Amino acid sequence: MVQINPVILMRHSLAEEEEYLAAQKYFPVHSTRASLPEDSLVIGRYSVLPYYGELCDDLACLNSVLINSYHNHVYVADLGSWYEDVYYSSLNPATPKTWFNLESVPRDGGPFILKGVTNSKKQQWKTHMYAENWEEASKVHSRLLQDGLICSQDIVIREYVPLRSFGTAISGMPITEEYRFFYYKTTQLCGAYYWSEHFDVVEEHNLSPDNVPKEWLADIVSTVSLSINFFVIDVARTKKGDWIVIELNDGQQSGLSMNDPDTLYKNLKEALCQTQ
Repeated sequence: MVQINPVILMRHSLAEEEEYLAAQKYFPVHSTRASLPEDSLVIGRYSVLPYYGELCDDLACLNSVLINSYHNHVYVADLGSWYEDVYYSSLNPATPKTWFNLESVPRDGGPFILKGVTNSKKQQWKTHMYAENWEEASKVHSRLLQDGLICSQDIVIREYVPLRSFGTAISGMPITEEYRFFYYKTTQLCGAYYWSEHFDVVEEHNLSPDNVPKEWLADIVSTVSLSINFFVIDVARTKKGDWIVIELNDGQQSGLSMNDPDTLYKNLKEALCQTQ
């Protein structure tokens, strides 16, 4: 039986110094697998990929586990795994309609966005993500097949849902009202505006994660938490004023956006202590 002895395995080179220091206030932080103690619950910040399964096997030799199993990770890393759970989690579709191959996309539909099941090229919005119609979607699809990051993933096509926005970035991508929440099971650890490079719009437009309806979010989280322990949910307000889920991610690999690292690690420590 693994004891609840939480530690962090952090790839320091991928973490901001503020996050690294905050993590150390609440957990033992290790930079290599070799230094991890036995009987631990390991939170692998920025350190589980690309060899997630192998890391799980290595930890088993120490009578230890990751906070998310490999099966948990696959659930949120692959949009095809969680899509129906979230799409049907409320009375109205809670995430944009999605097609998992180009052939099934309606020829008279659009606009669309295209991405890999795990990653997107949102910084190349005009050429590698947004498509006005099916013909343009086929061209974006071809570009993604040639992209080094996306070509090894299945490519999905999602309905483009206009979001409340505050202009566009240099790439042409809309600057939207979007929030990132970290969860441990059904406990919300923290939440903040998603676009950290556009912090100026937060004060200007009075943006707050408290804008997201709590009951709506709780319904989705109650479903997702059945399949993963530590995760991130990104949600946005549509142009019509509704709320939708944009993405789910493994909490071990997700950037902070504008979330305060001290709040994240403090609340994660408290949530883990409550499970003992």
